[in-house]
Amino acid sequence: MKLTELDILNVDKELCRRSLAYFVQQAWHVLHPAEPLVWGWPMQAVCDHLQAITDGKIQRLIINIPPSFAKSLLVCVFWPMWEWGPRGMTWAKYISVAHNEELSGRDSLRSRNLLQSEWFQARWPVKLKDDQNQKHYFETMDNGFRQSSSMNVTGKRGNRILVDDPISVKESNSRSVIEEASRVWREVLPSRINNPKTDCFVLIMQRVDVNDPTGIALEIEPDKWEHLCLPMEFEPDHACQTSIFKDPRTKPGELLLPERFDASEVESLKSKLGPYAYAAQYQQRPTPLGGGIIKREWWKVWPNERKTPVFSTIIQSFDTAFSEKETADCTAFTVWGIFRFDGRMNAMLIDCWSERMDYPTLLQAAIREWNEEYAMKSNGYGYSIPRRADCVLVENKASGHALIPDLRKRGIGAVSIERNKQAGDKTSRVHGALPYLANGQIWLPESTKCDGSIAGWAEPFVKQLEMFKPGGGGHDDYVDSWSQAILYMRASSLLDVQEYANPVVDFEQPERKFVNPYS
Repeated sequence: MKLTELDILNVDKELCRRSLAYFVQQAWHVLHPAEPLVWGWPMQAVCDHLQAITDGKIQRLIINIPPSFAKSLLVCVFWPMWEWGPRGMTWAKYISVAHNEELSGRDSLRSRNLLQSEWFQARWPVKLKDDQNQKHYFETMDNGFRQSSSMNVTGKRGNRILVDDPISVKESNSRSVIEEASRVWREVLPSRINNPKTDCFVLIMQRVDVNDPTGIALEIEPDKWEHLCLPMEFEPDHACQTSIFKDPRTKPGELLLPERFDASEVESLKSKLGPYAYAAQYQQRPTPLGGGIIKREWWKVWPNERKTPVFSTIIQSFDTAFSEKETADCTAFTVWGIFRFDGRMNAMLIDCWSERMDYPTLLQAAIREWNEEYAMKSNGYGYSIPRRADCVLVENKASGHALIPDLRKRGIGAVSIERNKQAGDKTSRVHGALPYLANGQIWLPESTKCDGSIAGWAEPFVKQLEMFKPGGGGHDDYVDSWSQAILYMRASSLLDVQEYANPVVDFEQPERKFVNPYS
């Protein structure tokens, strides 16, 4: 039996109803008649996750994917119109926001153009109210609407909150921009949803900073978000897997969609953007794999089976914050034990924490830590000699202005660190401390649960230093506490950098015995 044009149309409508991906491929020509669609599994994965929201299987979704993979079109243009058209959800309310109103307005206009096109209307004759049909806001006859605005959206509430690039790449080095976007993400957007039990959030962005909205969401509520993270080059140790998807790539460096970006084009992007911008925008990592300035592999790990060294000096280091606001840096505290090993002086991190606190709490914490005796256990192989710190370093800034004299009044050896007497700006101070780390003189204790890994309590410290990049953007309280301590050790001749002929430590060799010639 020969199919009529009506039969073919009905089949097409049914296929569109069943599959968002099919709908996108059929509708693409309406918005881009001269630009062929380069389809691949990354776009299919995005569509599958959006359709899972429509089917009630997912409620919160983060999509991190490189530029030029149609992420804005899929999420903010095709998906809403697919729900209104093939799925008949003309009651659904969409609020689409971006870092500026022009960007969100662009996709709003595309949505309306698709809806009012001859192709769409021939299949799903959805009508808009004449008095509610504008570029940034239009409304269906069933009171569904699509509203676009900047991040500081006010007024209506929706069933779908679509957040597209909340931070401009051009402003990604601005701490104030990142903090404001994160504040809106936490404080403003959650109140724009109608029903928290059924309605959804979709966040699509390139990673620009560790404390961007993606970072905040995954830190605060990691179990509530499906995270579709698709780097340009495959990293097996960070392979994406969600409840409905697993990255099909298997080889390190395998490209996301060679038909769209081949190897030569990727290398050109790396050259033009540099390691930080490429890692953020294309690998969805705010710093390059292995760290930026501070490399993870430079840290030495002190094995559990080896007796903890006897520390000749113990130094505490505070980097105090200006305030206890949620968006402010934390007050960071690190403790360093200095010891001789294999013919040279070394330093080991033996304690650290980072918290937001008011000044009275900070003062009490500093007093408590000064009275602490440090003696690290090493799996039954013995203890280092219990002893208190020799001095506490406090940078003379922020709440440190008050902390230094208050500690001295109590007989605590507070050393005032003047920033202008150290090695210039933050990045310069980091570079001044790096030789000791790169030379294998800075140690971390080994985890008692995972051989070869660092102790779990030290992981946040290492992660923050690994994420540090010139120009800032993320929190850097641990960075300042670390560089302050290392530079003080250098100035006090407690550490020395020298040529080291054999950087590979053989832990099977017996410990050297150091004799005091004056005893």
